[in-house]
Amino acid sequence: MHDEERNRRLRYELETLEAYCEELVEAIDDFEHQARRCRDRLEREGGLSHGAEAELKRLKQNRELNREELKRSRRRIEELKAELGAPRV
Repeated sequence: MHDEERNRRLRYELETLEAYCEELVEAIDDFEHQARRCRDRLEREGGLSHGAEAELKRLKQNRELNREELKRSRRRIEELKAELGAPRV
C-alpha cells in the first residue's frame, strides 16, 4: 500500500510537471513573438526608442528564465520516470 501511495504521488507530480512544461514552452514562444515585434518597432523607429529597448531586454530575460526553468523541470520529469520505472524519452 505504501508503494501505491508513493507511486500515485510521483505520477501526480509527473503529470503536473508535464503540464507546466507545456505552459513554459508556450510562454517562451510568446516572449519570442513579442521580442520580434519589439525589434521590428525599434527598426521602424531607427533604433531610438528607449522604451522598446528596455522592453526587449525584459523579454529576453524572461525568456531565458523560462528556458532555465524548463530545463530543470524536464530533468525532474526524467527523474520521476526513472523512479516510476517508466520508459525514458
